[in-house]
Amino acid sequence: MPRGVQKDHEPLPMLFIHTPPSSRGICHHLAHLTKMADIHHAEFEESLSKFRDYPLNLSRTADFSYTLAAYNSKLGKTVQGEEVYFDDSQPRIRIWDLEKPQDGKHVARSAVDLIQLQNALSETPTDPCRRFIFIKAGSNKSPLNCTREMMAYLFTHHQVMARFLDFWCSFKFRETSHSFTHFRNEDYLGSQHHQPGLILMGRSGVRIQHCFNILGIERSRDNKGWELRQTAAYHSYDLIEGRALWILLKGDNTMKKRLESTTAESIKKGDRPLQSVHASFAQTLTDHLLIMQWCVENWESYAEGLERKYASLSGVADHAPVDDLADDIAIIKQHEKVETTPGSPLRQQTSGLEKSPESPGFARRLSMKVTGLSTVTQVEPPARKVEHVRMEGLVQFDELQSLSSLAKSLGETVSAITQNRRVLAQIREYYRELVNSEAFKRHVPKSTMKLCKQAASEFAMKIGRLEDDLANYEGNLKTILHGVERTETMYNGILQYQSMRTAKYFAESSEKSTEIMKSWTQEMHEKTMSMHVITVFTLIFLPGTFVATIFSSGIISFGQDGGAGFGSAMGAWKVRLAALKLFASVLYISQGPGNYYG
Repeated sequence: MPRGVQKDHEPLPMLFIHTPPSSRGICHHLAHLTKMADIHHAEFEESLSKFRDYPLNLSRTADFSYTLAAYNSKLGKTVQGEEVYFDDSQPRIRIWDLEKPQDGKHVARSAVDLIQLQNALSETPTDPCRRFIFIKAGSNKSPLNCTREMMAYLFTHHQVMARFLDFWCSFKFRETSHSFTHFRNEDYLGSQHHQPGLILMGRSGVRIQHCFNILGIERSRDNKGWELRQTAAYHSYDLIEGRALWILLKGDNTMKKRLESTTAESIKKGDRPLQSVHASFAQTLTDHLLIMQWCVENWESYAEGLERKYASLSGVADHAPVDDLADDIAIIKQHEKVETTPGSPLRQQTSGLEKSPESPGFARRLSMKVTGLSTVTQVEPPARKVEHVRMEGLVQFDELQSLSSLAKSLGETVSAITQNRRVLAQIREYYRELVNSEAFKRHVPKSTMKLCKQAASEFAMKIGRLEDDLANYEGNLKTILHGVERTETMYNGILQYQSMRTAKYFAESSEKSTEIMKSWTQEMHEKTMSMHVITVFTLIFLPGTFVATIFSSGIISFGQDGGAGFGSAMGAWKVRLAALKLFASVLYISQGPGNYYG
C-alpha cells in the first residue's frame, strides 16, 4: 500500500455474542478507532525511523513521488565535496516553546547535533502550545547552519510539507541576494484527515500549513550600504488542538529576537490567554503580522539615500548650458587652430615674440603681385560662452555607469516590493477563504466561529495597511527610477548632440576649405592666359635681347676699332675668346643643374 494512502477498512466480522445491538455498535466503533490509531501511530514511527529519506518518508503529502525524489536528490547536491545547502561547520537549531499557556513560561532549547536535537524534541512528548524554531545562516548569501540529518529529523518529527525545501534551498553560497518570493499551502481539513493515533502527541491530524518568504532591506554589516535580504517561514496550526508551530529561516537573529521578546511580553502582560482555540488562532495571526511587518521597514530611508544619489547625478542633465557648450565647440577648434599656426598673433603672444604681424613680408607681397592670388587672413576667434567647461567633459562614462547601477538597484527593489505585496495579498486572501470555508466550520465550535472570523477580519485590515505602505514606497522608488531613466536618456542625448555639433563643425570647415581651394583654382585658371601671353612675348623678344647682349658685351667687335657700320660700310668683326669663355662660364654657373627649379 503506498505511503500516505489510507485503505478503506471493512467492518469487523459479526461475533455471536449476546449483547444488545447498541452495545455491539459501540464496541465495533471503538475497535475501528483503535485500529486506525494504531495504523497512524505506526505510520508516524515508520516515517521517523526513515528520517534520512526526507521528504520521501512523509506519512502524507500532496506532492507526487517523483517530486519528492527530486527534492531528496537536490538536498544531496555537492560542489567540490561540499554540501550546497548545509553548513555543518557550526550547526545550531534554537527552539522557543510555550509548553503550558496557563503558566506563561517559555522554555529555550538549543541543539548543535542530531543527538541533542532528538533529546530536545523528546523532552516534550506532547507538542507545546506554541513552538518557534530558528535556524540562521552566516549571511543572506550562504547556507543555513545545520546538517542535513538535523534538518531531516526535525522536518520529519513535525511532518513539514516538502515544498518548504524550496525556501531552504534558497539559502546557499551566491553572488547576489535571493530576489524571489512565494506562498504555498498544504492543508488537511477533511474528516478523513483525523489521526487519532497521534493524540498523545497533541496532534489531531486536522491542520493548516503553509510557507512563504518575504524580502526586506537592511543595513549591510559594515553599515555603509543596504542589502536585500529574505526571511522564510513555515507555519502549521492544529485546528482542533490549537497548537502552533513556526520554523523561521534568516541570515541573522533579527526575527528570533523580535519573536522571543514580543511573545514574552505578551504573555507577561496577560494580553490574551491561549487556552482556547480562538485565542491561539488569533495569536497565530499576530505572529504573521510581526513577521510581515519586517518587510515594510527601512524602505523610506533606503529611498531617501537613492534619491540623494540620483540628485547628485542628474544636475548636469537638468541644468547644463548644452547649447552654449555646443556653440563653443567651433570656437575652441578655432583657438586651437590659431595657436598651432606659425606666425599667428596668439602664437607670437604665447611665445613671447615682439614681431609685428601688421604686414606680410617682401616675398609674400611679391608672390601676391606676381600670381595675383589672395591669402586668407587669420582673424582672432571670439571668446567662449562658457569658460572652464567643455562639451566633451560634460558627461563622464563613470557617471553613466553610476546611473546604470542605480537603475539596476531601483529595479530590484521595486520588484521586491511588488513581490512582497503579492505574498501579503495571498496570505490575506488565504485566511479570508479559510474562515469562510465549510471545512473550517466543521472543526471549529460555533461558539468560537464568530470570534475567529472577527480576528481574521482585523488581520486582513492590518495586512491591507502594510500593503498600502508598500505601495507608497513602491511608487516613490518608481518615481526615482523614471527620473534615472530620463537622466540616462538626457545623457545619451547630450552625447549624440555633441557628436552632431562636432560633425557639423568639421563639415562646415571642410566646406569652407573647399570653397577657398575652388576660388584659388579659378584665379589660377584666369591668370594662366596672362602667363601664356607673357611667355609668347618673351619668346619673341628673347633672341633679340640675347643678340643685343652678346654684341654689347664686347665679346664681338666690328672693324679695326670696333666700330659698327651698316651695309657696305660694315667693317670686319672679331671675337674675343677670353670674354666668350667668361660669358659661357657665368651662364653655366647660373643655369646649371644645381640652380634649376622645375
